[in-house]
Amino acid sequence: MNTNPNQKNQIILDMRPKYIWIILSFFTLSTISWQDDQQWNFDDPLSAYFKDQVVEIENENMLTNWESEKQFKMFQDQARNQLWSMLGMNPKPFKSDLNARITGTVEHEYFVVEKIVFQSSPGLYVTGNLYRPKKITTKLPAILYVCGHATVEKNGYNYGAKAHYQHHPAWYARHGYVCLIIDTVQLGEIEGIHHGTYRYGRWWWLSEGYTPAGIEAWNGIRAIDYLVSRPEVDSERIGMTGRSGGGATTWWVGALDERVKVVAPVSGITDLHNHVIDGCVEGHCDCMYFVNTYRWDFPKLGALIAPRPLLIANADRDGIFPLDGVYRTYKAINQVYEKLAVPDFLALNIVGGGHNDIQEVRIHPFRWFNHFLKGTDSLIDIPAIKYMAPEDLRVLDKIPADQLNKWIDESFVAESEPLDLRLENSSYSQAKHQWMEQLDSLVFRGWPSGSHQKGIIPHEKLKSDDIELHLYELSSEPHIDLPILVLTYKGADVEQGVIQVMDDSVWQRLSPILGSLFNDHALWSKTDEPQGVSLFREVLKKKGRIIYLPIRGAGIASYAGDERKQTHIKRRYYLIGQTLESMQTYDILQGTRAVKSLYPEITSIEASGNIAIMTTYAALYNRGYHLHLTNPGSSHRNGPHYLNILKYLDVPAAILMASQSNDIYLETYDETAFRELIRYATYREGFKLHF
Repeated sequence: MNTNPNQKNQIILDMRPKYIWIILSFFTLSTISWQDDQQWNFDDPLSAYFKDQVVEIENENMLTNWESEKQFKMFQDQARNQLWSMLGMNPKPFKSDLNARITGTVEHEYFVVEKIVFQSSPGLYVTGNLYRPKKITTKLPAILYVCGHATVEKNGYNYGAKAHYQHHPAWYARHGYVCLIIDTVQLGEIEGIHHGTYRYGRWWWLSEGYTPAGIEAWNGIRAIDYLVSRPEVDSERIGMTGRSGGGATTWWVGALDERVKVVAPVSGITDLHNHVIDGCVEGHCDCMYFVNTYRWDFPKLGALIAPRPLLIANADRDGIFPLDGVYRTYKAINQVYEKLAVPDFLALNIVGGGHNDIQEVRIHPFRWFNHFLKGTDSLIDIPAIKYMAPEDLRVLDKIPADQLNKWIDESFVAESEPLDLRLENSSYSQAKHQWMEQLDSLVFRGWPSGSHQKGIIPHEKLKSDDIELHLYELSSEPHIDLPILVLTYKGADVEQGVIQVMDDSVWQRLSPILGSLFNDHALWSKTDEPQGVSLFREVLKKKGRIIYLPIRGAGIASYAGDERKQTHIKRRYYLIGQTLESMQTYDILQGTRAVKSLYPEITSIEASGNIAIMTTYAALYNRGYHLHLTNPGSSHRNGPHYLNILKYLDVPAAILMASQSNDIYLETYDETAFRELIRYATYREGFKLHF
C-alpha cells in the first residue's frame, strides 16, 4: 500500500529482442495476509511458523537414542563433525606453529602475570595474560578463561576483555592454578567483528558458512595447545570457563576438544525456544550462534561434553539467558548424564540477579574446579579481586602489520572453486551430482520434507472494463499462506502468459494500478489513475495473462516493522537452519507448481536481480520452464543468501545446471562475470542457455 501521496510510480519499459521487461523501483508494503474476515496479516502466522519449527527441531534432537556406550560414542563422533562444520571449520584448520611470544612479565605480591601473544592461524593473533603462582614445585591444574563482551579502553587504546575480567585468573593463580585468559576477536587489542548480521548487514556470512563463534572456538582450542606446551601445566587437569560470550565459547570448545576435562560455562546458554520464540536473539551478537545447518537445539552441546564434569551456572533474572530455557537445557542434558550413570558430574547452579558478573555466580566454578581438578571441597573464603592496572596487562606495543583479525571473516571459511576450475578437475555429471547433494543436505536442508497438501485455493474474482483478476491463496507450507494474483486481458490469447515473482519492486508498481482498476481491497487501497496504467494495459494485452507469484517477507507479503525488526526476523530464520531467501526460493518452487496445475500451458517466468537467482534454484527442482533472467548477480556474496552456499558452488553453476532441464535466456550487462559459463554452455550439447 502506497501511503505517501507524493510517491511517484515510475515505469521504464525496456524493449528487448525476445521479450519485454518492466523495471520497477523499490518499495516496502505494510503487512498483509489471509484470514476469514478477509484481512491479511503475516506477522501472527510468522510467529506460529517459528514456534512450529522450534518444536520440530526439539523433537528431532533426541539425545538418548542410543543403547550402549559404543553407540553413544558413535553419536558423539557424528555430532562433533557436524559442529565443526557449523562453526565453519570443515575441513578442520591446520594447526600451524603458534609462534607464541612472552612480551613482558609482571610480578605481583600473590602471582606472576606473563603477557602472551600467539597466532592461532597465520595472521590471526590472540592476545592474553597467563597468571601463575609465584612458586611452583609440581605440575599444576590449568584453567582457560574466555571473556565475554566487556573491555577496557584508556587514552585511545583498547586493553582488551582480559583487562576487564582479570579478577578471575587472579583468583585461580592465588589458589594453585595456572590460568590463561585470552581476548575475544572483537574486544581485544586487535579488534575484529562479532556483529556481522546483528549490526553491519553482513548477510554474506550466512552464504560463506561463517560465524565468529568459529573463530572464538578455534582460538580457544589453540590456547589449550599453548597451555599443554607449558612445563608447569598438568595436561590431564585442564578446565575451561567464561561468562556471557565466554560462556558460549566454553560450550563450543568443551564440545569439540576432549582435552578440556572439566567444563563450567557461566551465563552462556539457553535453548531455541528462548532465542527464536521469546526473542532473545535480539540481545545477542553472532558469536553466540553456530550456522545451524543440521538444525540443532543447544542442549546437544552438552551431550558432546558428557560424561566429563559440566557445571551450568546462571542468574535467575538474566534477560538474555532466561531461567526457563536454561532449566530446559539442563533437563535435556541431564537425561544423558543419568543414562551414562554419572549424574553427579552435571550440576545447575542458579543465583539471584541479572546478566552481570556478580560474585555469587563466580563461586560455583571455583568450587567445581577445586572438586574435580584438585580433589578438595574447601571453603571459598577469598573473593575474586582486580589487582592490576590495565596498562600492566597490555601485550602489544604496536599492531602487527600482517594481522588478519580485522578481516578474518573474509578468509576463515574456504570458498568453492570457480566454475572453470571445478569442471577442469571433474566431469560435469560428477560435479552436478555433488552440487545437488550439497544443496539438498547442506544448503536447503531446512526445506520441508514431503509435500504440503493444502495447495492452492480459489479466493475471489474481480473485473474492470478490460481486465480480470483472479485471486488465489497459495499455502506454501503450514502458516505460510500467500496471495497469487492472476491478471488476464479480456479476449487475449492467454496460452503464452508469463509468471512474475512479486517482490518489493513489482508490488510497488502493481499496487497503485490495482487500486485504480479495482478500487479498495483488503490487499490495496483505491488510488487515482497513476502514471503507467495505460502502459500496463498494453503490456498485459501483449502477454495475455500475467501471474504474480508472492514470496514471504517481501512485496505483497512483507512483514511489518522497522529495519531492526526485519534484521531479527532474518536472524530467526538463520537460527532454525534456514534463511529468509532460501524459504522465498521454496515459495517460488511451490508457487510455480501450483500455477502449473491451473495453467499448464504457461511456462515462461520473467525475473531479474536476486529474484532471477532464486528462480534459477527453484528451477533445479522443476523442468520444462522458459526462464528469462535479467542481470542476475554473478555471486551469492551479494545475495541471495543461502546457508553455506559459497562453500560448494556459486551462481554460474546453478544457472548451468538449471539450463539442462529448462530453457534459459540470460541477459546481463556483466558478461565478464559469466564468461566461463558462456564458454562452457555454448560449446556443449544438452544446455539450453541463450545469451
